Amino acid sequence: MLIHVPPYTKSMQVAPLPPNETERLRVLHRLAILDTAPEEAFDRITRVLAHMLGVPIALVSLIDEHRQWFKSRVGLEACQTPRGIAFCSHALLESDMLVVEDARNDPRFCDNPLVTGPLSIVFYAGVPLRSAEGHAIGTLCAIDTVPRVLSTDARAAMRDLARTVERELATRETAHSARALHQADANAIRLSEARFRTIFEQTPTGTAVVGLDGRFIEVNSHLCQMLGYTADELLSLTFQQITFVEDLEQDLQHLRQLVAGVIATYTIEKRYVRRDGTHLWVQLHVALVRTHDGDPLHVIAVIEDIEARKENERFQREYRAALEDQVARRTAELRTTNVQLRGEVARRETSEAMLRAQNHHLQAVIDNAQDAYVAIDGDGYITEWNDAAEHMFGWARHEALGRLMAGTIIPPMWRDAHEAGMRRFLHTGVAVILSKAIEVLALRRSGDTFPAELRISTAATPSGKTLFAFITDVSERKRVEAEIIESREAIQKVTDSLPVLIAYVDRELRYQFNNEGYRRLLNRDIASMRGQAVGTVMPRAVYRTLLPSFRRALAGERVQHDDVEDREVEGRTWSVSLVPDTRGREVIGFYMLAQDVTARRLAERELRVQALRDPLTGLPNRRALLAHLAQHIGLDAAKRQALAVFFLDLDGFKPVNDAYGHETGDELLRLVGHRLKETVRSSDFTSRLAGDEFVIVCHDVADQATARSIAESICIALNSPFELSEHDVTIATSVGVVLCDATVQATPAALLAAADMAMYEAKRKGRNNYHFAPHPAETLPG
Repeated sequence: MLIHVPPYTKSMQVAPLPPNETERLRVLHRLAILDTAPEEAFDRITRVLAHMLGVPIALVSLIDEHRQWFKSRVGLEACQTPRGIAFCSHALLESDMLVVEDARNDPRFCDNPLVTGPLSIVFYAGVPLRSAEGHAIGTLCAIDTVPRVLSTDARAAMRDLARTVERELATRETAHSARALHQADANAIRLSEARFRTIFEQTPTGTAVVGLDGRFIEVNSHLCQMLGYTADELLSLTFQQITFVEDLEQDLQHLRQLVAGVIATYTIEKRYVRRDGTHLWVQLHVALVRTHDGDPLHVIAVIEDIEARKENERFQREYRAALEDQVARRTAELRTTNVQLRGEVARRETSEAMLRAQNHHLQAVIDNAQDAYVAIDGDGYITEWNDAAEHMFGWARHEALGRLMAGTIIPPMWRDAHEAGMRRFLHTGVAVILSKAIEVLALRRSGDTFPAELRISTAATPSGKTLFAFITDVSERKRVEAEIIESREAIQKVTDSLPVLIAYVDRELRYQFNNEGYRRLLNRDIASMRGQAVGTVMPRAVYRTLLPSFRRALAGERVQHDDVEDREVEGRTWSVSLVPDTRGREVIGFYMLAQDVTARRLAERELRVQALRDPLTGLPNRRALLAHLAQHIGLDAAKRQALAVFFLDLDGFKPVNDAYGHETGDELLRLVGHRLKETVRSSDFTSRLAGDEFVIVCHDVADQATARSIAESICIALNSPFELSEHDVTIATSVGVVLCDATVQATPAALLAAADMAMYEAKRKGRNNYHFAPHPAETLPG
């Protein structure tokens, strides 16, 4: 809702833009607070301000490009006004605060539509609200329709309330920054996981993640096709269950060595049992994944189908044996059995054709592999170079074949070591890097180097030993790992600089992250806290208070828990926010932000006490009196009590005040309040209404005899001389009395009005007297 205003007059003064307007607006919009729903944290402050100053309107106002918008408002229906007419636009330019005692006499505002229009604003006081960087983004303001003079104490109280609003805004900005940093970290992790998933699923070999107990954790589609199982079926099995029994012990022995750290990886040939019961020969490459603490986590298995190769080897062995036997037995017969020989030659040609087809198939697999495939002979010259190698190193296949591998893909600083290793291998047949995945620096044709993962195997050929190398470019993986580390370090630096406690707690209620605030504010060693149960670190009383909120956060609910009392740490009060960390549909932990609000709560309590006390006599004031009466004569019949109300007006006070001055009059009022408290019971309620008027509420007094005795005691007490600092004076009082039993329902205003009228009747009877008023309301049933 927008306040309707007439067109501006030409003479009306519009506040100039602050010199930092662009940066100020950026800070305001970064808070994401404009046009949001009301919040109790802000509404509580405007209510306190309105009651404290006794003004009809109190606002938390934020100024954007074209308007002032009210985050919190008391006494005003509209939620915004144009910026051009806003008093708060002028307050933004003040270093301390803007106070306009009478806008009608101020040339800046006398013709402002908010002054001349329906709102009729006359008095305005506004304190700028500043961000952490010092930019004024709005005001905390009080408004009245009559002229006012703002005392020094009231100005200080308004500044304190404005600082409270600023802390609420700073808390919002802190939470917003933490969420942004968390989202950036989550995005980086999701990107890394997506890349891993693509590689895992698209590799042309079978791939699986296997637990240390042998159970399959993840399998790709290629492995399912090879073994004839669905993914769900494989995930319910262990590798022991599908391994051919004669090959199992060899696999288990290697796995034990891998977990014990004796070997880093292993490669073996073994047989799996397919779902249909047939056997499948595979070459198994296994690597162990450890946690950041070095504990074994699970293994990654790459499975290559070598059934065709094994079948070919078996066929060749059988064929060679049969052929040799046939040659030995039938050398002489072959000359005369030409027909049989031609048939045998034909079968041999068929076998060779099958072998060539298999070689073509193997070459196609190599050419289409994602990893670079390089083969070299015993002299170090390249004999095979696939498409992935062309893309990775920049050399075409016809250019690479016949080149020395050392001068083609190995950086100059490592070539001597490579050549020494080649000589040692050719001489001894032993190489420490065979069948292992190692990280090395590789050289592109352009001269650039990049990190690569290298796996080398060897095979004997008619021309000698041949080395086969599979090379994977891990530049992107290294970059992502570096970005994640950098992101985590940035988050740690940002959270360490904030004046709040920030922690991350997992589902087991153990700390996984703590910012520097724990050391700075609580003198805790944050390194030793990680992994510790929250219940063993947090004070017991605080933990018991927050445990239900922890469970709500782990159920996916965002929880705000204010006024958490910590008696073990200097009596602090904390405001705790719990933000769930959801991955997919599962809550894996929550972020915990705790802010020390001890000073703020003490200030609020002090403001509430001050708002209900008369500053001169220290007695409860009119507001406290009305609240006390409403509590004991309300609509709830079970809570109503019999009571008597005594309305006092001093007789002879004005001559004393006129003769000796206001300071003497104030001293006399203080002594009257003290004497009244001594005259009645300590359980009775004694208050100063205004000026020289006092009201006493006596509970459990329902008969005139008791009330008459109390009224006479009051008159006698106040008719006795008062010894002031410089004079002795004698005054009297007129008392109006109202009796209200528990069956009577009346409003506080009705009781006071009846007692006031009775007091004036006592004055007419001759002063220094008392008079009873009739019942203020009809008797109610029950």
